[in-house]
Amino acid sequence: MKNQLFSILFLGAGKRVSLLKSFIKASKKLDINLKMYSYELDTYQPIAKLAKIIVGEKWSSINLENDILKVIKKHKINLLVSNSDPATLCHSKLSNIHNAAKNVSPIDKVNTCLSKDIFQEYCELNFLPIIPKAEEYEFPCFAKPVIGSASKGIRLILTKDEKKAFLKNKTENFIFQKYIDGTEYTVDAYISNAKKICVISPRIRLSTSGGESVISQTIDNEYIVKTSKYIINKLDLIGPVTIQFIQDKFNKQIYLMEVNPRLGGGVLASIQSGFDIPKIMLQDATNQKTDLVLKGKKILMKRYFMEEYYE
Repeated sequence: MKNQLFSILFLGAGKRVSLLKSFIKASKKLDINLKMYSYELDTYQPIAKLAKIIVGEKWSSINLENDILKVIKKHKINLLVSNSDPATLCHSKLSNIHNAAKNVSPIDKVNTCLSKDIFQEYCELNFLPIIPKAEEYEFPCFAKPVIGSASKGIRLILTKDEKKAFLKNKTENFIFQKYIDGTEYTVDAYISNAKKICVISPRIRLSTSGGESVISQTIDNEYIVKTSKYIINKLDLIGPVTIQFIQDKFNKQIYLMEVNPRLGGGVLASIQSGFDIPKIMLQDATNQKTDLVLKGKKILMKRYFMEEYYE
């Protein structure tokens, strides 16, 4: 790839400046001439300092796939990188149409992961350690939107009367799970197009904002790594994957919360600790031998705000 242009189209990168910087750093290691674009609703996005903004359709648009395909062809895109659940869904639909979109899980698996009621049923049928459903009169319990991400719409229900009022006023479908009080873990993983698990990096979610980790600590946890491998193989996942667990602080049992077949917002902690997922993604996309990273450094990541200004 030396001196040959390689183009990435990020779908909804928005604020992920640090993620794009990690791809730039990885491209230099591999001597790749990198060009970056990002598909957004407007040009006023912080990542505009690193990528050319392509103003496109809403995720809900019926023209979305065709529009992104036009962008891929026009700008000779070599790799798609999804940064949200709706983007991942579109990405997967394009995976059999264009080679740039192949680094994503199959559409049936993406649909399974992104629908909480279907995912709950799948896990129960396949004996994956999902948080159990709450019984009808079991409190406290968690109400979670069937379709949703970044913890939006999740509500803790404390009493029967509160649940009754909630059901009366709700405007979307929910599932109800047992309330688990404990420590949350995230696993950042990457599975190559040849279905080799290249990275499994567990970290503790110490603090979150808007559903994303703002304080995260990478750890070694053999059980979580082993369970993550089993989940990945069972679901037949490909590309970047984020898996979330919670460990009950009383009985110490670890439960599966959700699987997102894309890069997570806190993946920078894993990248910085030595699990260079951007580098491996570039290796995979350019048909090079992909690194296999078995262990990284233990680090603590704290995120902070920066400002961008537009006239």
